[in-house]
Amino acid sequence: MLRPGGCTYFLGLGVLDYRRLGTNFRDYAIVFTQLEFKDEAFNTVELYSRTELASQEALHLFARWSQSWASCLSSRPH
Repeated sequence: MLRPGGCTYFLGLGVLDYRRLGTNFRDYAIVFTQLEFKDEAFNTVELYSRTELASQEALHLFARWSQSWASCLSSRPH
């Protein structure tokens, strides 16, 4: 849960990290989530859109964030 004006998150069971990567607060949000299941971490970058088809702006930013997070995570030591 995000407190208005702040960055306080209440993470659920198995959720290690939850970040809003980008939004225009009207049409879309791009969210990063890191989950843990049976001692293994999983990362997702998701695009949420208020319309059935996301805008070109949202798709462009989503592609950029997805590539950025993928390259960042793949360069980390295991």
